[in-house]
Amino acid sequence: MKIKSYNDLIKVEGNMVVDLSELEPKLIKRAIDFLTGLTSRCGSLTKVACYKYLVKINCR
Repeated sequence: MKIKSYNDLIKVEGNMVVDLSELEPKLIKRAIDFLTGLTSRCGSLTKVACYKYLVKINCR
């Protein structure tokens, strides 16, 4: 999923590749912080390429 604005992060679901390449540098850092918080309890955030991250959420 290509993220074009910070508000697009609301649409992120588990097992999804997120592309942050269209965000401004300051927003990229904020987006990574958001995704880290989203996955901190029961998931993982893995960098797969430049500006691309795999979001896994395993909550049940």
